[in-house]
Amino acid sequence: MRFALQKHVTSPSMTRPTHLDLMLQSRQENSPDDRCLITFEIPLEPSYWGGLQLRRLEPHRWVYLDYSGPIGEDRGTVERIDHGILDWRRQDEWELVFALTLTNSTYRPNSGIWRLTPAPQDSVWVAESVWVAEHVSTKP
Repeated sequence: MRFALQKHVTSPSMTRPTHLDLMLQSRQENSPDDRCLITFEIPLEPSYWGGLQLRRLEPHRWVYLDYSGPIGEDRGTVERIDHGILDWRRQDEWELVFALTLTNSTYRPNSGIWRLTPAPQDSVWVAESVWVAEHVSTKP
């Protein structure tokens, strides 16, 4: 499985600010189309995600794992700023637990094991660090 972290620079017509999109390749391969990336909107700041409330978005298409460039319907542009191997520990409707290693210097402190759980608000999930790597490889 793979993940990608993109910086989504929104167009001026959008009400949402520029943010990050974290896309996680789903273990559930039986999707009726190619929308198999579990996707979360993450604020640009703070750069450490522990305790943040993340907005869960509609599943994204698998092509976004490798894509950088404009996105349609005047939604802005995306730039892939990190990517790598995703190690699922648990994936169900109430809990996502996974390990990843980030190489982007700003977001590298988020390397490790994460638990995401839904909050009472619609589409909001909370990020909790289960284990954060002390020594992270800088190799992609």
